[in-house]
Amino acid sequence: MGNSRALFLDCDGVIFDSYGIWDEVVSQLLSSHGKVYTEAIKSNLWHLSMTQADHFLYELLKDEVTREAYQSQKEELLEKAYAQVPLIAGVDELFEWLADEGLSCYAVTANQTKLVEIAFQSHGLTTHIKGIYSCYQTQWQEKEAAFLQTILDREKLVAEEVIMVEDSWANAKQAEQLGIQTFFLENEIYQADQKNGSAIRSIKHLSDFISIMEDN
Repeated sequence: MGNSRALFLDCDGVIFDSYGIWDEVVSQLLSSHGKVYTEAIKSNLWHLSMTQADHFLYELLKDEVTREAYQSQKEELLEKAYAQVPLIAGVDELFEWLADEGLSCYAVTANQTKLVEIAFQSHGLTTHIKGIYSCYQTQWQEKEAAFLQTILDREKLVAEEVIMVEDSWANAKQAEQLGIQTFFLENEIYQADQKNGSAIRSIKHLSDFISIMEDN
């Protein structure tokens, strides 16, 4: 493991098996106002940041509901869903391994901090997380290098001493730019792009990450 001191973990798609939750919430939200969650809408949403997706959804519903009512309904659906969100396979084993290795773990997300906290609490995982950092509704649309650098600075960490596990190749590339050792957890939503000699390592399961780190 070398000189690694900390692990940055993405939340949705790495800790929480939440892809389906978002589709369910959007479908419920639209259907309650007489609209259908089509494949075209789904395709658009999954290519947007959280903030952009929120704006996109409200534009679909603005003739049916006020902004305040839309936000209230959406938040209620999401909070209920995240209180029941399942974990990605291998998460419990990952946190056990982190404790054994003495690595500090930070949740680094594009989601709302409140939803992430609800999910951690529902699974009794709060004590495993040293901090939660979200780029939601900040000056950064995604987990850009500048956003990640603010975490490093605040926690007094050096990039080369940090590991990151991501389900977004674009976000993984941002971490790689800083010198963070980065792993990409393969999934059906975001595709890897192994061009230009990237050092990002692709894994199929969280157990693969543990095995690689134990071999180093």
